[in-house]
Amino acid sequence: MFPLISTHPSTQRRYERFFCYMILGILIIIIESHFDLDPKIERLLQQVWRVLMSAASLENLLIILSDESSTKSYTASPDRFTLPNDVLRHIAAVSDRATLGKLMQVFWGCHDIVGPILYSKVQISRENARKVFMGLATTPYDSRIVRTKPRKKANAIENIRKSWWGSDYRKRFILGYPYTPYKEEDEEDFEPPHQVHDYPTVKSHNRKLQLLTNVKHLTIASLPSRIVSEDFAACVRHNIHNHGEDKPFSNVGTLVVKGQAVYDMALWIDDPLSRTTNTGHNHPFIYHLLNSMRSKAVCVSYPQLTIEHLERSLDKRLSPISPYLPEDQQTAIREQASNTYRNYVHRLYRTVNYFTEIPKWTLDSFTIHQHKIGCLPYLSKCVKVFFESCHCDDSPDIHCLQHTADNKRRTMLNSLANRLKSLSLPRNKKKDCYSNLLEHCVLVMPKPRSKPEGDGAKEQWSEWKESIGQSHPSLLWQKDTIIMGWDEADPCSCCGLK
Repeated sequence: MFPLISTHPSTQRRYERFFCYMILGILIIIIESHFDLDPKIERLLQQVWRVLMSAASLENLLIILSDESSTKSYTASPDRFTLPNDVLRHIAAVSDRATLGKLMQVFWGCHDIVGPILYSKVQISRENARKVFMGLATTPYDSRIVRTKPRKKANAIENIRKSWWGSDYRKRFILGYPYTPYKEEDEEDFEPPHQVHDYPTVKSHNRKLQLLTNVKHLTIASLPSRIVSEDFAACVRHNIHNHGEDKPFSNVGTLVVKGQAVYDMALWIDDPLSRTTNTGHNHPFIYHLLNSMRSKAVCVSYPQLTIEHLERSLDKRLSPISPYLPEDQQTAIREQASNTYRNYVHRLYRTVNYFTEIPKWTLDSFTIHQHKIGCLPYLSKCVKVFFESCHCDDSPDIHCLQHTADNKRRTMLNSLANRLKSLSLPRNKKKDCYSNLLEHCVLVMPKPRSKPEGDGAKEQWSEWKESIGQSHPSLLWQKDTIIMGWDEADPCSCCGLK
């Protein structure tokens, strides 16, 4: 049936069965990815696929152990049958991510071809970060600062672990006053989630590093937990000292940071107990990620905070001391904490600007989404800002945490115009040597409201545009490209949104 290595009948039949199992498995994957099947039929096909892969693995093991199919003859024969790589690339190009994940488990040749395609675009969140970095070397448990909850009935295995690891099961103490979270990341389950087992080896570490170097587009939806972040930081530090090894995410060209990740990073900076690493005020995951990559385009979104975020934060931070304080004192402390939280929301721009303060980067474009309050970053490259206004009327609402003040926004635009004017001056005697910042700075007006009374915002921005042109005549010819409407602006090249 196939041109095989050996002419021995038993080995030839094993090869035939092996390739039949593999082809049937690939057909099942194609059927599942291109047809909308009944859930019962889909589960049945998955069971059949597992049986076929198990049978193929058994046949492959028998072939290796047989005398007729030694390693030398297996590699020396030019007639060995293999599925063409071009066919695998075409299959991987039209498959979804779930299908690509299954194809990587078929055999090593398919793993090497499908891996770069699957890992070309990666999204990291708190929920999937452990699985994304599964296979990398982890920090030993005894060197971690871990505080776990003691169980009511500890079995014999837990007693053994307690004697080995020392303080894993010590009692949790009441955390400090005044705004310390009651439940932190290191008080989560000590064991990994159900059906998630990670036993890294040298081969798995190198293989995962090679896969992470194929990432071209990286999205950070939310920050990983503290333990996962410290493991990633240790991996990056190890690769920096060993110059011959590849750094994870070293070939990322586009970085997208969602609003939840910016909010998590701001909470990390605000919490003194979280800053126990040698990165200071910087989150260990973000700090070592930015030091290991050279991205050309960065897209950052401001978090959209509501009164629910405030209530959640207050409940989390004040719950350990509430039972021990009288009601009037609880009210006073809650009001003080609320004012502190509101003031900190106005300083979120510092967290956003952190992504522009690394001198190693050579950014070609930097995009900011959902900008309501705060200063704009100072850049010598392309910067594009999508503004957004709150839904308050003339007077600010008490439930609005990110109120857009028109006078502050106008002052910010005037200061930006002064900066652009200074940068537009000639740098030498040649008249055509101007800074090209004017050609790359784009400020997009907020999206018009659906209500009729919302048209006043557009008129106000038009008035600001004309006033900037009158105050700075050198910018008059560029005012339509510096400040443009929401409908005229192109979507972001990183995330495809406005």
